Amino acid sequence: MGDDWFEGLNEKYLRRRNLVFELFDQLSCQYEKDQSGMFVWAKCSEGTGEAISDEVLMKYKIFITPGMIFGSAGDQYLRISLCTTPERMEEAILRLKS
Repeated sequence: MGDDWFEGLNEKYLRRRNLVFELFDQLSCQYEKDQSGMFVWAKCSEGTGEAISDEVLMKYKIFITPGMIFGSAGDQYLRISLCTTPERMEEAILRLKS
């Protein structure tokens, strides 16, 4: 594939990553902006990833993966995939803001 294809793909995932950052900001989570890969991890400022994930699911109907399912070192973390469409992420952000 040509450079244009790769540049377009990078822009697509950069937009998604920025939306995930916005979502984590709504949850008062801390994260590193220089993460790479198809997932973004964030540390919960209060409570466990499991508790926050459960609360967000029940209250806002948004599923966010709790880090503890990857082992005990992930107990204080949440993980969001960049494979979700920007529209779904924007919808989730709006739900959290309401």
